[in-house]
Amino acid sequence: MNRRSLFKDMICLNSYISIIDDNRVLVENCKAISECNDIMVRVSTKDNDVEIWGSELKVTNYTNTSMLIEGSISSVNVSRKRKNI
Repeated sequence: MNRRSLFKDMICLNSYISIIDDNRVLVENCKAISECNDIMVRVSTKDNDVEIWGSELKVTNYTNTSMLIEGSISSVNVSRKRKNI
């Protein structure tokens, strides 16, 4: 691993996903909301995209590094982003 890559990894913290019952999902160390409606919220993290599916979904607490999604949660999907070469 070169110095630039190591530095980049050090300043970008890992993301954490906490699923609280079937009505709340907390995503920490996220970058942005990519898409948001009442059935799906897509959140971008450093390495992954996180999709929260359900009904009556809303982002109730949003800071520059974390967000809380509330509603009737049916699934949470995580997919790794493709690296640019």
